[in-house]
Amino acid sequence: MKIIETRTELGTVPDSVKNVDGSEKINAKIKAKKMINWAELSRTLACDRSAITKDRIPEKHKETIETLINYVADWLLTLRP
Repeated sequence: MKIIETRTELGTVPDSVKNVDGSEKINAKIKAKKMINWAELSRTLACDRSAITKDRIPEKHKETIETLINYVADWLLTLRP
């Protein structure tokens, strides 16, 4: 089975991920949020274990964390059968 990939500015994305409907992507993002160690992420970005939580993301870090969530969600979608 040949996987056709599309180049992006950050790497390659398999077509299986690009052709995902909205509900699968939303479910993958929910799972991605559950997988993240929020205390460690908060400690790394803000030097405080409680500054960032899955329900409270400061505007300063919002773009970075959304990018992380999207990458984890895309990775989860590549693992699906």
